[in-house]
Amino acid sequence: MINKTILRPYQIKAIDDIYTQWDLGMQFVVLVMPTGSGKSETVTEIARREVERGQTVLILAHRRELITQLSGTVARKELRHMVRASESVVKSAVRSHMEKYGRTFHDPSRPKVYVASVQSLKDSEVKEMAAYGNKLTIIQDEFHHATKTSATWGGILTPLDEAGARGLGCTATPQRADGKGLSRQTDGYGDCIVLGPTPRWLIDNKYLSEYRIYCPKSDLDLSRVSISKSTGDYKDTELKEEINPDIILG
Repeated sequence: MINKTILRPYQIKAIDDIYTQWDLGMQFVVLVMPTGSGKSETVTEIARREVERGQTVLILAHRRELITQLSGTVARKELRHMVRASESVVKSAVRSHMEKYGRTFHDPSRPKVYVASVQSLKDSEVKEMAAYGNKLTIIQDEFHHATKTSATWGGILTPLDEAGARGLGCTATPQRADGKGLSRQTDGYGDCIVLGPTPRWLIDNKYLSEYRIYCPKSDLDLSRVSISKSTGDYKDTELKEEINPDIILG
């Protein structure tokens, strides 16, 4: 028997806010929710609702752990779906379904929901998805990776977006180190942002545990390390030179 999760109030509000923006004509909504807030549960509930209203749903992620997790959460909604990824990832997802639910929800035919690796989708499959037009809903995990110039992400999102697909991009970190924007007016696809709760709010309201930080003393001096103008991060060579003699490595 599947134990169905009851949505938390802030997850329900996020879903309501997303549909409000879609109803206002926003094509691609960006959802910002912290790690540990239940983004997977929130977006798979949206997937369930979209299937109910006749949409085909494409859920995209880029790491095997995320794909397996999303597939498991979709299965908890009792939605049959195709896991489009490497054979090992598909087997991992199916095994997880069997262990948790005693049956698999992976459907290799033509289901209404796809959980796909961005690295695994072929150009021909993207064209097939684009044919759905506005009857397709894209849910993009780790949305901060999605820029128009990215061959991996943009190669999928641009044709689907131009075909009129409805979009939802999810991230805990809606800011890139290289300074590229995520909005349609800059380098990305987002038309608006829906803000979920902050980590501090989740801790104060007992949804996340309070944290403690443990760190040994260090003589590391990052003031001597330059910052790259292209990435906004410390320059690797200088950083390694500064870290090597540091006591923290011991």
